[in-house]
Amino acid sequence: MILAMLVLVALGLFASALLATTLVNQQHVSRDRSYTQSLGVAEAGLNQYLWMLASGASSRTNGFAIAGNTGPNPQYEKIDLKDIYDQSVEGTYAISVTPPSVNNSNITATVTGQAANAQTATARTVRATLGRPSFSQYLLLTNDEVWIGGPLTRV
Repeated sequence: MILAMLVLVALGLFASALLATTLVNQQHVSRDRSYTQSLGVAEAGLNQYLWMLASGASSRTNGFAIAGNTGPNPQYEKIDLKDIYDQSVEGTYAISVTPPSVNNSNITATVTGQAANAQTATARTVRATLGRPSFSQYLLLTNDEVWIGGPLTRV
């Protein structure tokens, strides 16, 4: 009888440890999934702003404002990311743009995204610094003849 009780206690401890490990693992997977979804939402917002720059909707002429933004700050907007099929909200992202200044010729776009179905409040932020390379990046100092492209007979 004592031996049977010890075996049952050992099995109970093993089962409870297995259950606890499973619950912790499930929470970790759920948290990791919400982090990944929030990162995807933030990247979608950054891609949207890159598209605005490439299409000319956001340019130097309008102060690199977010296209279609009618709010008080033209360089900041919160946008819902919607599914293209059923228009359900996948998440929300906030785009914040820092236009070029006297000291910095680059544009900095910071996007914070949060998935709509995240169990925990997990927001992920991506930041991109965009700008034209300066002429000094192409500068070449040499004390000899240099041929860059073209035929060798060209002077």
